[in-house]
Amino acid sequence: MNIGAAAWQHIVGLSRRWRARLWVALVALLAHGLVEGAGILLLLPLLAVVGIDVARGSVGRLSSAAVAAFSAFGMSPTLATVLAVFVAANIMLAMLRRTCLTLSTSLERDVARDNAERLYDAIVRMEWTQFTRMRASDLTLALTAECERTGHAAAQLLNLCGSTIVWAIYVAVAARVSALMTAVVLACAVPVMLLLHRRTRQSGDLGAAFTSARHEFQGAVTDDLGGMKVIRSAGAEERSKQRIGRLAFALADARAAGHFHHAYSTLWLDVGSAATLSGLLLVAVGVMHLDAAAILLLLFLFARIVPRAGALQQTVHFYVNLLPAVERFAMLEARCRAAAKVPHRARNAPARLETQLRFEAVSFRYSPQDPPVLNDVNLTIDAGTTVAIVGTSGAGKTTVADLTIGLLVPEKGLITIDGTPLDEDGAAWRETIAYVPQEPFLFHDTIRANLAWARPDASAKDMESALTRAMADFVHDLPDGVDTVVGDRGVRLSGGERQRIALARALLRKPSLLILDEATSSIDLENERRILDALDRLHGTLTIVIITHRLSTLVGMDAIHRLDQGRIVECSVNA
Repeated sequence: MNIGAAAWQHIVGLSRRWRARLWVALVALLAHGLVEGAGILLLLPLLAVVGIDVARGSVGRLSSAAVAAFSAFGMSPTLATVLAVFVAANIMLAMLRRTCLTLSTSLERDVARDNAERLYDAIVRMEWTQFTRMRASDLTLALTAECERTGHAAAQLLNLCGSTIVWAIYVAVAARVSALMTAVVLACAVPVMLLLHRRTRQSGDLGAAFTSARHEFQGAVTDDLGGMKVIRSAGAEERSKQRIGRLAFALADARAAGHFHHAYSTLWLDVGSAATLSGLLLVAVGVMHLDAAAILLLLFLFARIVPRAGALQQTVHFYVNLLPAVERFAMLEARCRAAAKVPHRARNAPARLETQLRFEAVSFRYSPQDPPVLNDVNLTIDAGTTVAIVGTSGAGKTTVADLTIGLLVPEKGLITIDGTPLDEDGAAWRETIAYVPQEPFLFHDTIRANLAWARPDASAKDMESALTRAMADFVHDLPDGVDTVVGDRGVRLSGGERQRIALARALLRKPSLLILDEATSSIDLENERRILDALDRLHGTLTIVIITHRLSTLVGMDAIHRLDQGRIVECSVNA
């Protein structure tokens, strides 16, 4: 990992989106550093008050400047006034510190929120085939933990700036007292800094290892929780537990490695700092024979510089450790943006299907390397009819549904709604259709909330009507009625009950076209009969497309189109 390049890209990215906020924060950090640095000068009149000579040498010049500052405000440097100014300066310093912390925290919060919104926007705009190739756990982790880490990285960058400003001010004051001593101390610190620089590079590698381990663990947990029924039915609990345990250990080990690395770095810094301060005192007293005031001021300054250097090193460590997450997040967002579906300008977009939906010589393949899924398909569906599309598994039935919805775009040919090309108004078209898949998705919420997802402004009367039309009257027999919580993905309901709730949710949209993609293939005959009865009652009120391979669903169809190997091989129309 190139730390310098990654850090620069991060800084450039932040400055583009948060330029004003960053400037405000930097001004506050600079003010905080200047007030803290100015507070050092209060030591000189304080030392003078308690009887230490501060009138000679470079210390004398600084002392004269401090006395002149008191005189400018009409005060003399007595013990009372010096202490009063000291208290006032610390009050101002505390307020500035609070301001800096507030700005840093708010930036961390807003960067994390903004990144989550931007990434989610990029995800929902992706071309459908590209989205299906993404691992859901990677997207989940990026939207949650990784977004938080990007916000934390922004805050650490501000902290790094603040620590650098204060450290530089302390060094500048120390150089004013004794440029030679300051140069000697900084020279002695160079080997320690070089050692820590090498360890800083290792922090980036450890951060990348932690990010990778976290993605592997998250992916395994998501997969195993989603497939728990399969795991338990196969008696694979122990294998699953061992895999999760192994990945959890790898994640914990990667996290611990980062902490151990920081502990060793801190050890070297503490040892180097103690040696440097001891050498400073030895040279100041035994070689340079500095006066007591200069020695005291230098010791105070370097006693403050050393912890600041430690805080600076710690901030650098944490920031570099977070950079892999920032880099991975940026790469994922760029990948999603690159896979975005090209928006088309709506042109004469139909509000509803009024006359015909047509496939005109439509061909489609999922990638240039794959064989065609559909080949030269011609299909006409008249508005108000109930049509079945049948065929064996792999014939291309679901692809027809996805093309009709507008999730996919034909490789060749044209899909029109009332004569308007679908690819010109996909978004408007999806507002007028409803889709019920083979495995209906229900949120872990109440039935009411699941219905409202389709139409947030729906009234209780609208929901009741949709439930009745979907033959979902069983809801009234549940303990809490429409306020019953259905569990994760509707696990507390049977398959047929989930399908009827999904059908009611679809009907609540008042669509002009209803598509059922193998919606009865995984339920029992009784629930299938209920759904088919519901569809029979809807006949003629809207256009219904039923995709199925079960012959029992074909009764009462206005037309049946049979697909085989991506082609329409038979059409049957009932007069």
